Amino acid sequence: MARTTLTPEAEPTVNPLAENTLAFTVADVANGNQFAHTGRELLIVENIHATVAKTVTLQSVTINGRQDPKHNVAQSIPALERRAYGRFGEGWKQSDGYVYVNGESVDVKFCVITLAV
Repeated sequence: MARTTLTPEAEPTVNPLAENTLAFTVADVANGNQFAHTGRELLIVENIHATVAKTVTLQSVTINGRQDPKHNVAQSIPALERRAYGRFGEGWKQSDGYVYVNGESVDVKFCVITLAV
């Protein structure tokens, strides 16, 4: 099956003190998730489980015979915490133009923000 595409939110730029609600999407455990690569994305990962750490895994690509050391390494997110990842360089852009991310369970949620230039 196809990966579930995460829709990025635009970085708030009008008022730096304005509160913005972030829309999180539950991880598609069976198929994985993806988001379009522009090189300006910030990925926020949230673990909503009350007591157990959960993992998220990102897939890099080979450039000049090398891959990022974090390729396919599960990153642990402690219970009830968030982590931010980005900006994603060309080494994370898959051949179809997306960045691939996998969550361990439905307790993992994603929010992608496209940063201004």
